[in-house]
Amino acid sequence: MGPIQLAVRDVAASRRFFLWYLNFHVVEDGGGEQDAVTLSSGDAALRLVRRPPEEVLGAVAAQSRPWILLADLAGLQSVVKDLTSGGVPVAKAPVNEGVGVLVSDPDGYQFVIAAPMPATPEAA
Repeated sequence: MGPIQLAVRDVAASRRFFLWYLNFHVVEDGGGEQDAVTLSSGDAALRLVRRPPEEVLGAVAAQSRPWILLADLAGLQSVVKDLTSGGVPVAKAPVNEGVGVLVSDPDGYQFVIAAPMPATPEAA
C-alpha cells in the first residue's frame, strides 16, 4: 500500500510538524519548489502535496475519523512532551486497550497517537 496523500497549504510547515513532533523522516523530497514530499515513520507513510486552500479545507472537512499512529509508551510520552513544549494542543483520546492523544497538524487533519498499555503482572 502506498502513502496516504494529504492536501496541504504549506508543504514546508507540514513537513516540519511531522519531522519535529511525530518523528517522521523524508523518503522523497519534491524538489526545490516544495510542491510535495513523502515522509515515513515505521509502517506509516504520508505524501504531503501542496493544494489550493479551498481544496485543503474540503479534504480536512471530509476526514471522517482521525488517522491512528502507533508508538510504544515511551515514544508516546516523548511525542507528547515535544508537542506540548512546542505549543501544539494535545487532548486525550479514547483508545481500546491502551492510551492515546489526539493532535491536529497545521492544516487541521486529526491524528491519534496511541500506545498499548504495559502488561501488568497477574495477582498470585
